[in-house]
Amino acid sequence: MSYNEADHYNAINTRHSVATEMGCHTLCETDARCTAFHYYHLDPGALDNCNIWTATGYSGNGSKTSKCYTKDTLPSAEDRDAAKQSTDCARHGDECIECDNNFEVGACSRCIKGFWVLGGLCYETVAGWGS
Repeated sequence: MSYNEADHYNAINTRHSVATEMGCHTLCETDARCTAFHYYHLDPGALDNCNIWTATGYSGNGSKTSKCYTKDTLPSAEDRDAAKQSTDCARHGDECIECDNNFEVGACSRCIKGFWVLGGLCYETVAGWGS
């Protein structure tokens, strides 16, 4: 079965420092969208070993390089969608107008005019740049 790229993300892209299988498990447990995770175990301590899956219908493929875990109790599709599309970005600063509230830091994806998003944070533009 092929997969849709939008159905998973790598923890390194979330500003979470996940260097262990247990850390990957914890990230999955705290993400309302997570349905499963797989952990690449041949590069111990690397920060890009943890992949979080956010859709159902996937299963392990027998790989000897990764361990795959699925949640016993899956979040409902409504809960996953609500977590994806939350519009309350207040905790990310007044300049953030679109965000992913599953992450404490680096969650902003769109800023108000006069600010640029960089690494999930809003930075004020200077000297007319981006105005």
